Amino acid sequence: MLRTLFFPYTLVIALTARLMKWEPVTALSVFGIINLLLLLFGLRFFISVLFPKDRSATAFYALLFVTTLWGKDAWGYSGFFHLRVLGYVLPYPSTFSMALTFMTLPIYARLMKDRNRMWLIPIIASTVTVLLTHPITFIFLAVGILSLSMADPSFSWRKYSLLAGFFFLVMFLGVLWPYYPVIQLLGSESKAYHPSNRVMYSSFIRRILPALIGVLVLLVRIRLNWRDSLGMMLILLIFIFACGWILNRWSYGRVISHIAIVLQIAVASGSAWLESKLRWDRIPVFCTRIACCVLVLLLISWMSFESYVRPAINQAKPGLQNTYNSYQFLSGYTRQYDVILSDMNSSWILPTFGGKVIAAQHPLAFIPDHQTRVKDVNRFFQADYQDQMEIVRRYNVGFVLIDKKRIPEWLRITDSLQLFSHKVFENQQFILIHLRLVAF
Repeated sequence: MLRTLFFPYTLVIALTARLMKWEPVTALSVFGIINLLLLLFGLRFFISVLFPKDRSATAFYALLFVTTLWGKDAWGYSGFFHLRVLGYVLPYPSTFSMALTFMTLPIYARLMKDRNRMWLIPIIASTVTVLLTHPITFIFLAVGILSLSMADPSFSWRKYSLLAGFFFLVMFLGVLWPYYPVIQLLGSESKAYHPSNRVMYSSFIRRILPALIGVLVLLVRIRLNWRDSLGMMLILLIFIFACGWILNRWSYGRVISHIAIVLQIAVASGSAWLESKLRWDRIPVFCTRIACCVLVLLLISWMSFESYVRPAINQAKPGLQNTYNSYQFLSGYTRQYDVILSDMNSSWILPTFGGKVIAAQHPLAFIPDHQTRVKDVNRFFQADYQDQMEIVRRYNVGFVLIDKKRIPEWLRITDSLQLFSHKVFENQQFILIHLRLVAF
């Protein structure tokens, strides 16, 4: 049975786009803005519970440091929120899940404080949603819930058994999701993602180097209170990160993003404390914070200008090629279930505009022959006519999209297919060929 990775978040986007008659890019843009607002609110809410005395200052510094306090060659993956990648990941499920996590942990803290069981309803709903939407962020949410529980001196073994029952209920509700088996995704199917995440263990100290100042802050906090929830989060996340390396389950290395966030929030709390000690009556608070921003930006420029600052500037420059406009013609020729064969770079983009692809540039769960599909796509553009027809029949290809810039032999390919096809679109960059499958 072919599984479809419809997460609750992506399903809501799809239904909204259909209801509002939006194009996919429009829907993603709208939800990207919504995610940004949720993330900002969630971070502030999270900070207000962990640092009630200095919530305003800590929230300011937390936002500054989460987006900037990174070392050289910071990862450009989902689940990371530094400035170089933030514009790309805002519509992603990981961003929505992180925002939901930031909002769920304070509600759990409120549940532990006033024992009002009504709080369990939003906690369970949001935890299940995070589990189904982005399992790596679910790990951070679970670690946060466990850390807040451990920080409570009155939390007994009986309550830990209730907490285990809570997670069992979350997993049970997750199993009821009809579009894919969540247990299988977390288990056997997770191996599809491990190779691409091995980079999480590459030079990870250098990549989060500025945030390591937070270790000193957390050591002070743990010395004052060994049950400190932020310190507990760091210890548990480091343990998970290490287990991922030891067991060759490199996808668990993605928690390095959450390790960095915990450290960055710790630096923010230290900065807020320092601000309270250095504040003079004649110097407004905003002057102190502006000075801090300048110092952070100078530090980043000194440590990682080529890998961090320059790419961010280049991406913000006007006049860059508009990928969206380049591929928009596809929606006028292809339908939702047409199979389009194109190079791997284009295949990553095509489903946004219409049709299905044979393989994707990124790893996919529940597609056991994905590597074979990737090889077939690459082979198509160098194979002879007979091999091309074999690939076309195997995947029921309806269209071939050729990017002239990426396929040097595009003229030979169009000539070899001309007996059983016709060009429906051509410009300086692309040729779209419609295959007449009845001839096969």
